[in-house]
Amino acid sequence: MASAPLLAEEFPQDSIPLPSSSKFEFDPEKAVIPSRRTSFTPLVRNSIYHLCSTCKGMFLYLLPSFIVTKYTGSSQNSRKLHPTAYLDGIRGVASFVVVIHHYLLDYFPHLHHGFAASPEYTSFLQFPFVRTIYAGRFAVPLFFVLSGYVLSYKSIRLIHDDNGSALLESLCSSIFRRGMRLFLPVIPATYYTMIMIHNGWHRSLNRTVKVPAPLPLWNQTAHWSAEVQAMLYPFTWQERRHIYGIQLWTLPIEFRASLVIFLTLLGLSKAQTAFRMFVVGFLAVYSLATAAHWEMSLFFAGIMLAELNRIQLKSKFNLKNFIQDRTKLHWAEQAIQGFWVLLFMFSWFLGCWPDKSADTSPGYVFFTSITPSNMPGDWGRTRFWATLAAPMMLLAMENFPMFRRPFLTPCAQYLGHISFAIYIVHSGICYSFGRMITLGIMDWTGVNWWGFMLAALIVVPSVVWIADVYWRLFDVTSVNFARWVWNKSLK
Repeated sequence: MASAPLLAEEFPQDSIPLPSSSKFEFDPEKAVIPSRRTSFTPLVRNSIYHLCSTCKGMFLYLLPSFIVTKYTGSSQNSRKLHPTAYLDGIRGVASFVVVIHHYLLDYFPHLHHGFAASPEYTSFLQFPFVRTIYAGRFAVPLFFVLSGYVLSYKSIRLIHDDNGSALLESLCSSIFRRGMRLFLPVIPATYYTMIMIHNGWHRSLNRTVKVPAPLPLWNQTAHWSAEVQAMLYPFTWQERRHIYGIQLWTLPIEFRASLVIFLTLLGLSKAQTAFRMFVVGFLAVYSLATAAHWEMSLFFAGIMLAELNRIQLKSKFNLKNFIQDRTKLHWAEQAIQGFWVLLFMFSWFLGCWPDKSADTSPGYVFFTSITPSNMPGDWGRTRFWATLAAPMMLLAMENFPMFRRPFLTPCAQYLGHISFAIYIVHSGICYSFGRMITLGIMDWTGVNWWGFMLAALIVVPSVVWIADVYWRLFDVTSVNFARWVWNKSLK
């Protein structure tokens, strides 16, 4: 193909061939022809530019999001917090506590026991309130009641606004997207764990953590596929431990309980507020009393908390209208605040319930004696009292703003954003290269505790870093994909 004619303005002035006379005579030797090197320079320059831009983008993508936000000058973190933002902070902190729980207790199993349960259990970390930093079993009830609260919050608002059409659309969308939102992000993390197990790099020092023996890759993949299918099976209420992610036993519960929550909200959407709260409260008590589905009592409690929040926002109740005397009003307000403080401290104390030996641990002996007989054993007692403590703690925080402040900090909000990713990836990291690093440093130092602390400075930030990348790569993508499928499926 012939090239387009070149104009004189496209050349430097000194490179334009001038005729020797008025009659133009073409001389090939004097003609200026662009060199091949000159024509390819823009292509090479553009290629290098795009390559550098791609490398820069990949480098920024692999950095934690808060560093990228600061580097790019984005105002994402400076946006105004919504009224229930502290719930995100609680979820983030609870996810971090689960990480510490699985990581710490793998090397120091004696911390499972309560303080002074026997003469050898006198570590400062076993003391009530202090053990909050690794009270992972209390985090699970918090997750469940938070899910009940968050999943029902919008529906409760629409019910109070008497917006039936928007309520139906919201529930349909939530039901349609819920399974994809919960299970799609899990698949890559469990596949990574499968590869680690296949190579013999995934192990736990905890005997209760069942890690399958390494198999040939095809057999290992088939076993992993069967485990994933079992996790996705919705027609059972049986609790099942996922051996490619010991913490993922809660996800099938989350999915089935979510569907029950949506059905309950739909069935009671036309009922009066008092009747709806009575029915939900009865279901919460019944679920815990029968001990068959203790987790459902937490989801129902979450609905009640969302309902109470909406009632408070619409209520015009003012204590000043009932107590005119300033002194009495002051003491009444102090008494109410004191009640919420005591409720918070009591629920916090119960949330620190020891995983083992609570029946001989000071402070928990009495509560052990009054635990219902249908919740036996250490795990049963922990579930019962944690199920009571989680809603009480959130109720106290709803009514005492000071308790919400730590969870509105940038750190807590950041952990809240990546909380699901933290929950998904941490076991695969802690039991693979995290175990190698920890055991290596502990052997090098010769001191278990200080060696562990040094290793934790590497392993725990690595978990958060990888979770941050995983959140953007798989979690956010799954949410967007589920929304895209929902929008495409509409009539």
